[in-house]
Amino acid sequence: MILKIQNFINAKFIDKDFKQLISGSAVVFVAKIIATLLGLIFNLFVARIYGEESIGILALVNSFLAIALIPSLFGLQTSILRFIPEYIKKASFFEAVHIYKRSLAIVFTFSIIISIVTFFNAEFIADYIFKKPELSMIFSVAAIFIVFKSIEGFNQSALRAFKDIKFFALLSILVPVLNILALIILNYLTKDIYNPVFAILITSVIICLLTFIFLKETIHQNRTNQFFSKKILGIKKILTISTPMFLTSVMGVIITQTD
Repeated sequence: MILKIQNFINAKFIDKDFKQLISGSAVVFVAKIIATLLGLIFNLFVARIYGEESIGILALVNSFLAIALIPSLFGLQTSILRFIPEYIKKASFFEAVHIYKRSLAIVFTFSIIISIVTFFNAEFIADYIFKKPELSMIFSVAAIFIVFKSIEGFNQSALRAFKDIKFFALLSILVPVLNILALIILNYLTKDIYNPVFAILITSVIICLLTFIFLKETIHQNRTNQFFSKKILGIKKILTISTPMFLTSVMGVIITQTD
């Protein structure tokens, strides 16, 4: 009996996928702890330098972006975690990359539409939804960055799907680090109360670009089999599968972002 248990444990730890799961989970766990601590430092910096009003503005802009990202991503940040591993296993890495590119095209298109709609309706959103008409200008600025935030979120999920956990963990840490650095630079240039918002928006652009660099490296390193199937998922099928994730995200926002 003891021998069987020992053999089971040895088999599990020898298994390559199991080792990757354990090591990857550990890396992500540590990265989240570091990112949380750095995020706390960023918030303390904002509170001490800019005061409670700036914290409130930052929270409202984050809520605005969280709501705008729901239709922009349309649940694809979740469904891509299923698509890529599934098609790498049953078809080829090449086919999984094509699904990623099609999904990215959907996210880009949707985010452009949402960005335009929110930009031209920022005054209405600030006045009638958030009851803060004085924030219409900052909502207009934030609307421009919806595309970057959407692609950033989607590409980070894609990195997880391609099992590039190290890059994913690195990005988790870089976000608060860049927030802090951007805020320090902006604080040196001006004492504008909107600096914390501008800091997170600047960071979103940088992280978005970095995700493309990391994904390009990941795809280049893993590209082997060039087999292509005619049964590759079409855009309609991708949207159909992603719809339940989208609806779940909508419910999540309704629960978390409303009083």
